[in-house]
Amino acid sequence: MTPRGKIFGELRIVTKTDEETRRLGERLGRRVRGGEVIALSGPLGSGKTTFTQGFARGAGFKGLAVSPTFSLVRQYRGRLRVCHMDLFRLGGGEIDNLGLEEYLNDPDGVCLVEWPDGAAAMLPADRLEASFSHRSRGRAILYACSVMPPKRARAWWPSIRPPSLGM
Repeated sequence: MTPRGKIFGELRIVTKTDEETRRLGERLGRRVRGGEVIALSGPLGSGKTTFTQGFARGAGFKGLAVSPTFSLVRQYRGRLRVCHMDLFRLGGGEIDNLGLEEYLNDPDGVCLVEWPDGAAAMLPADRLEASFSHRSRGRAILYACSVMPPKRARAWWPSIRPPSLGM
């Protein structure tokens, strides 16, 4: 997915285990304030839901986030409302009838969208895009670019930067 707005920054992070991927998501989940949209792209099994599990934990959800593949949308309540969508099985017309705008424009929640390409026209320009892929020396690599306004992005951008994924 290509960003439509001005890119604030780009970052490549390799995680070697599922738990490192969760910790990366958790660090970001602790920093967001509500109103953010995060587009998650990548092949099946590359870490999108694993990242979301950590993100939900960081946002205060006490349970385990699971893939919304067959339910399309799952919500988790903690410090913020986390909306986790999976649009893999949907075509354009079906996406239009889902009522995504309500989730995407929620100032008290954060929306994580797996397989966002079909909804690209609905996504706000000020979003974080994270692309996951398989690597031979790591289970997932995260490539993130923020197209959020710089002032807002600076509030959470340090949380996903290395030096270390340790907590």
